[in-house]
Amino acid sequence: LYSDELHSDIARVLHNLGTLYGSQGVELLKRSLAIKRKVYHNEPHLEIALTLNNLGAATSDPTEAATYYEEALSIYREVYR
Repeated sequence: LYSDELHSDIARVLHNLGTLYGSQGVELLKRSLAIKRKVYHNEPHLEIALTLNNLGAATSDPTEAATYYEEALSIYREVYR
């Protein structure tokens, strides 16, 4: 990642593009997730959970999708407890 990409707004746009492109946008969603993990210091955050959830939907591999969904669910549970 370039240091100028380490911003939540850039992560949000990458996330939106990744969602727009569906299965073709998985790499954009992964880039968004990487930025968000750095921006939010890998702490449980709703933005991270949202991207994980959308990665689960965009990924064609059911095992990989389940991993993303389970991590998203874990974050949501922690944030909303």
